[in-house]
Amino acid sequence: TFLPHQDVEEPDDRLVRFLKRAGTHVLKWRLSFYADIPLKIRKSKQGHVSVGAFGRLDVPLVAATVLKPIFEQHNIDKTYVLYTDTDVIFARDWPAHNQLTVCRGCPRGWPN
Repeated sequence: TFLPHQDVEEPDDRLVRFLKRAGTHVLKWRLSFYADIPLKIRKSKQGHVSVGAFGRLDVPLVAATVLKPIFEQHNIDKTYVLYTDTDVIFARDWPAHNQLTVCRGCPRGWPN
């Protein structure tokens, strides 16, 4: 699922159109605290940066509401949700949480 930084009223940009054609589920979401962001920032040319930066704060809400039926349909464990920027690419499927191993030599026991 792709959560674009653009406002819900804006037409799809080139990236969103490309992702939709590739079969990506695109979710247009207005931040739950959007009204609390000062109007001056929301209307500025850099306003989308704030929405993009703060979007991660709504991930638990998005996972528990809008994405819940998709998770249930595909039997996806929603205990952990990975949020990344769009320029992150994985070389293979991410393992299930119970398949992650702890890296004993890593700080804080990070999974390897």
